[in-house]
Amino acid sequence: MEIKKSNTTEKYLPYYEIYDKVILKMLPFYIEMHKEIVSLINREKKDKFNICELGFGTGTLTYRALMTFPNANLLGIDTLPENIEKAKEKLQKFKGFNYKKEKIQDLRLDKKYDFFISSLAIHHLSDEEKQQFFKKVYELLNNKGRLITGDLVKSPDEKEWHKYLVNNMGKEGEYRWQVHKQNKEDKPSTIEEQLKWLKEAGFKNVQFTKKWFNFYVFYGEKKL
Repeated sequence: MEIKKSNTTEKYLPYYEIYDKVILKMLPFYIEMHKEIVSLINREKKDKFNICELGFGTGTLTYRALMTFPNANLLGIDTLPENIEKAKEKLQKFKGFNYKKEKIQDLRLDKKYDFFISSLAIHHLSDEEKQQFFKKVYELLNNKGRLITGDLVKSPDEKEWHKYLVNNMGKEGEYRWQVHKQNKEDKPSTIEEQLKWLKEAGFKNVQFTKKWFNFYVFYGEKKL
């Protein structure tokens, strides 16, 4: 189905303009997914350590991470100016937040980090880019560090997500679904492939911990 402008579709604002509101309709588990990601940061609340967030978007996961670990330093990586501006406003009270405008596949850091986290970012990478990316993150992690991500994966379960969108959002749900399916920037891989690539990059204790439709939280740990 080709998306064309019409009286039906013109009323829907572009996704990026209303992201924080529409994402909660499209992904009813969005907050729970973020809670799960943060719960896998195996540190005490008072600890000081370094986090790098890959594709921090409008800063929702960033906010939760820094509220949970107020002494942590977090570097956010993103490319979209509109995201960065929204995040800066949302995160202005956190002294430990800094950001860098850069594509995650071009990641260049001047030090190692204790945790890399991401939400809905890695699926924009091709299969080959994911494999190279996992290897790069592994090298940039401190020992006992983790890469933790919540993301869209390639799965037959997307049919259930499609059904949910239509049942709960009606015509807008179908419209958002069709836009998603035609988005060439979405390049999801299966969960099995990604867990395999993490292991090949050197990660240990590789596993997924929760799933909703075709969205998974999974992680790998660096153990020397």
